[in-house]
Amino acid sequence: MISNQKLNTLQLFLVFLMLLCGLTSSYGQWGEIIKIEQNGKSLDIIEIYIANQNGVREKFLINKKTPSKEAYKVIDGSIIEVPKNTIIGIKSINTNYLEIVAVTHEKIVEYLVSGHRELYRIIDENNSGNLLTRVINKIAGGVTTANITDTEDGGAESTVWKVWNKGENLNFEHFEGKVAMNFRSKIEMEDDIIKLDGENKRVLYLTETVDYLSKKNKSYAFIPDSLAKVPLTSEETIDKFFKIELNKQSRILKLSGSHAKKGFKMLGQGHYEEGIAEYTKAIELGEIDTDRFIQASLILTEAYHEMNAKKNIANSGFQSSKIKSNLDTWLDASLHFIIEADSLKNVKYVNFQKNGHKNIAKAFGYDLVLSKQYLAWAYIVKLKLNGCLENTDQNPLVLMKLADEIKEGL
Repeated sequence: MISNQKLNTLQLFLVFLMLLCGLTSSYGQWGEIIKIEQNGKSLDIIEIYIANQNGVREKFLINKKTPSKEAYKVIDGSIIEVPKNTIIGIKSINTNYLEIVAVTHEKIVEYLVSGHRELYRIIDENNSGNLLTRVINKIAGGVTTANITDTEDGGAESTVWKVWNKGENLNFEHFEGKVAMNFRSKIEMEDDIIKLDGENKRVLYLTETVDYLSKKNKSYAFIPDSLAKVPLTSEETIDKFFKIELNKQSRILKLSGSHAKKGFKMLGQGHYEEGIAEYTKAIELGEIDTDRFIQASLILTEAYHEMNAKKNIANSGFQSSKIKSNLDTWLDASLHFIIEADSLKNVKYVNFQKNGHKNIAKAFGYDLVLSKQYLAWAYIVKLKLNGCLENTDQNPLVLMKLADEIKEGL
């Protein structure tokens, strides 16, 4: 198992590297504003605020008629504030189209775009306005829309749909094609290894396709509470869950693409660095996203322990060193991506808070809550595998309480 010191050193290096990459790569990843309407009239020029992910918010003059394309580019990672009674249409480098419609209030949208994935995220929580998404060309990681709790839907090529929000709730309307509705579920599980506020409950996360938008199914209303899973309260239900999900999540980790397949093989053979390198490439190319990798790798680790390692201990009194090494490698891989995400989310959350942009900070605050809960989950699994933790920073109870405190302060 990699040491805590190695994780901390790796974490700091990755934060620096990813922030640097974010500053340099954005020059090649963008969208072009091709439509501006205000109060029902077409305009060529508009002043809007755009914030970058370092927490800096500036006013920009957008002129879609200027000879210089730089004057109407929206670079990857921008947070666009569209004034009320205004419509802005953006064509991505993949030629896909996003239309941001603000009505009685401004619409705040995070615009994340690369040659492999696009994500349009609603930052504001009001019920005024919408996003119209037109996917012309299919890309590896898909085109998704989301809100501050990071629930999302995925679209293939030749699809058109509209999404609008009211707080954490999302509503979708279908126009063309078939769109998969993928959402993250929160699952409660009873476990004697952990006790918080007198209860031995903890949470796991799972992203699943719950429905489709199509000609026959024109609309979908997403309410987070409606996706609550039946709690796992008995050994029978826990065993059944892990048996089913071990197969499902292994397929996701292995069959998402060529780099994911190589990464699965490398980690399965105990080659940590090589496995991380392949999955990093898989994430960059849109084969699998970070959220899915974290969920799948943690479920794989815990499921294998529950179904195999635990039985070996019961039968022989000890766990096979080969099984132990394999599980440690997968757990370390989970922690690698969780710590990486946690660091970046914390930087964004702190930056926007510091600059007084509470509405934008709130969205990244929800991201930070999730990463703390992922950390708690990972260290519970580590406690199961090893019977101890390396330091107090890994205490799942502390991390779970910290997640609750951050959420209460949003």
